[in-house]
Amino acid sequence: MNSNIDIHLVFANYFEDPIIQKVAYSCSEKLFEGHICVSIDSLLETHEDPSIDALLNNKWIGNADDLTKPFIKNGECLYMQRYYLYETAILDKISNLISSESASPSTILNDLVLNEKMSSWFSSSSKEPDWQLVAVLMALQHHFSIITGGPGTGKTTTIAKLLGILYSIDPKLKIALAAPTGKAAVRIKESLIVAANQLSGLNADARQHFESIPSTTIHRLLGARKGTHRFKHDATQPLPYDWVIVDESSMIGVSLMSKLMDAIPDDRHLILLGDQNQLAAVEAGSLLGDMCMAEQASRNKFSLATLESINQLSPYKFDNSYSASTFNILTEHIVELQKSYRFDSKSAIGILSAKMLNNQLNINDLMDLDLMNDKAIVWKKTYSSVDFNLFYPFYEAYIKAEKPEEALILFQQIRVLCPTHEGEFSVEYFNASIEQYLKQRGLIHPNAYFYEHRPVMITQNDYQLNLFNGDIGIVRYNDQKQLKVYFEIDGQIKPIDPSALQHFETVFAMTIHKSQGSEFERVALIIPQVKDSAWLSRELIYTGITRAKKQLFLMADASVLLQASQLPNRNVSGITKRLA
Repeated sequence: MNSNIDIHLVFANYFEDPIIQKVAYSCSEKLFEGHICVSIDSLLETHEDPSIDALLNNKWIGNADDLTKPFIKNGECLYMQRYYLYETAILDKISNLISSESASPSTILNDLVLNEKMSSWFSSSSKEPDWQLVAVLMALQHHFSIITGGPGTGKTTTIAKLLGILYSIDPKLKIALAAPTGKAAVRIKESLIVAANQLSGLNADARQHFESIPSTTIHRLLGARKGTHRFKHDATQPLPYDWVIVDESSMIGVSLMSKLMDAIPDDRHLILLGDQNQLAAVEAGSLLGDMCMAEQASRNKFSLATLESINQLSPYKFDNSYSASTFNILTEHIVELQKSYRFDSKSAIGILSAKMLNNQLNINDLMDLDLMNDKAIVWKKTYSSVDFNLFYPFYEAYIKAEKPEEALILFQQIRVLCPTHEGEFSVEYFNASIEQYLKQRGLIHPNAYFYEHRPVMITQNDYQLNLFNGDIGIVRYNDQKQLKVYFEIDGQIKPIDPSALQHFETVFAMTIHKSQGSEFERVALIIPQVKDSAWLSRELIYTGITRAKKQLFLMADASVLLQASQLPNRNVSGITKRLA
């Protein structure tokens, strides 16, 4: 494909009307950038010809009462028709799910078997709220729920507690787990089993139920059909589950979310998990963030009746300061987990990520964090190959591991993260740089396409091999001296013949986008010195910082970090205003 072709102009030229050409160009361009609509004000500022009257009366522009036109105006926004229909379908489904809720808080409590053993799963403190308990109670009460929170706040643990209670009430419940990527789907299942094993008093039958919960990609859950955008499961053939729980929901675009919701019956339960502050979906839309934004004023606020029901089970007594002053359809349906069990109030990584997210960063903060005794953050203000070599030795450990499973574990403890795939200080640059470093030390011999110890990442789902976008493998010799690529598949280390792999790349380094949902003991986060780059935002840097569990090696000019902290990257949609 000729990169010089302006695809937005090609689309716009399908229309003869000059006003619609401008509308079409702007809508296409914004969609490419991740926005599902364009502000009419911005359209009028960009182009001199269109006026409000010209837009309202144009034969190509419809509205909520006329959906036959290629462009739809709603409020202050213009949409391509398809994306307006996606957004509307999502809002309608949320409304239908919530409208079908019949049980009152008191009814739920009467049915709930929260015995002494289950009570031990939650905090006994009367000094601070246990938001995990609140999230469980709200999910039990509602057909649609969002559980959001930063890294280490216990989203998966909360779901384990919820399922433990559900299975105690009805062991025959049908529950499914899903995520946007295969890697994320495998990870939530594994994390859920670990969390369930830590729940005291959970009986053997319930533990077996956890093992048998299906966990897959959203595409596979819905039944993707090759060569079409349609799925097996939709409103006419809905999913056969009582509860569908979706992890990493911030990564789901508007199109896929619409099709997922279409397949959920109104009398069933849908829970979306995710960090609202992470990067939005690569596809158009930032639904999780937009829905949480719509409820920002009254998030973790409740009606007085609901507070009374929560207080019957909570050692911490919620007073009227937690009562909602305003209500919209999502009030009480979104709970934000606020206590981080990974980063405490004195953690350098936790402090830096919070300051970045809240636009509170200053140069003194960076200096102070770099000097903290725990050395959780090593900050380099300039770009130097000498500094890079401080991080590269951590890659040597996986090469020296005796067994493939040990090598995979060690390799997953480290990663270089970059904003871009190509260009200066990009993924390609660091993959080549680290490869050269290891070669010079005689640790690898990259004189063939597949060489021993090469780490690879799958870039496209391969259902035949049961490998998914984001899966990591390492090339090693087997006992017969044959090169194989070892992956962890369904909890087992399995060798794959290299010739069977089709879509993959070297992965000493990866983009911050690709790292979403992953955690590494040590992260090298490299932010090139740029000015007014389209990719720079606080969500990008926040996501990169919070991938590190123990140590962050940060290479970034102070001015770039300060600039990023002031730049939110919220994709434009009408969700927030339409919900309000």
